[in-house]
Amino acid sequence: MALLAVQYTVDKPIDYMIMLAFLAGVVELLMGIFKLGFLVSFIPIPVTSAFTSATSIIIIGTQLKHLFGIPSNARGFFQTVYSLSAKITQFSAGDLVLGGIAIGFLLALRQITKIPVKEDTAGGRFLKKFLWYVSLSRNALIVLITSTVAYRWSNSGEDEVPFKLSGHVKAGIPGFELPIHNVHVGNETIPYFEVVKDLGSSLILVPLVAILANVSIAKAFSKSSQ
Repeated sequence: MALLAVQYTVDKPIDYMIMLAFLAGVVELLMGIFKLGFLVSFIPIPVTSAFTSATSIIIIGTQLKHLFGIPSNARGFFQTVYSLSAKITQFSAGDLVLGGIAIGFLLALRQITKIPVKEDTAGGRFLKKFLWYVSLSRNALIVLITSTVAYRWSNSGEDEVPFKLSGHVKAGIPGFELPIHNVHVGNETIPYFEVVKDLGSSLILVPLVAILANVSIAKAFSKSSQ
């Protein structure tokens, strides 16, 4: 969803993304209030399966530039792949190694639940449950581990960190308010309805795709359990 939303808000202030997320949620809420969920019953399983597969391919393609550490301003799957193929010699070994280790770590933890464990004892049942929790929390674990490595490396006083960092993140939580206001860009003020006009079809497309994504996941799980 983030990849789709960013296509409509790229090169725009962050207020555009916030407003798009809010209004998309409002549209989804209205669809729920008016009980329009029956519409998803007409979506064939091949369509939801294709949607899930295409989403995975798009996510992989757009993340390759970060995996290889190649600077690129390309947008979309095909532009990103073309840009990477043209700049493949500029890859960063540090980013590639760290990314490869992270991927291997995630795949390994995904499989640990398949380790045969005898559950006829309390210790065996505890170990089985422990492995399940470790596998379930693998995404959080890899973020914690790699963040710790990056922090220790950047504060070691040695050479430059061999992989790209996110950089400074502003501390604190922004104030809570409805994102229904004018947008200020430098000395220019963009009226609220002008922002809505700029977002255009995304106000309908984004919530529809969000619903389709949830339906495709639900149908995929229901099909696998049958």
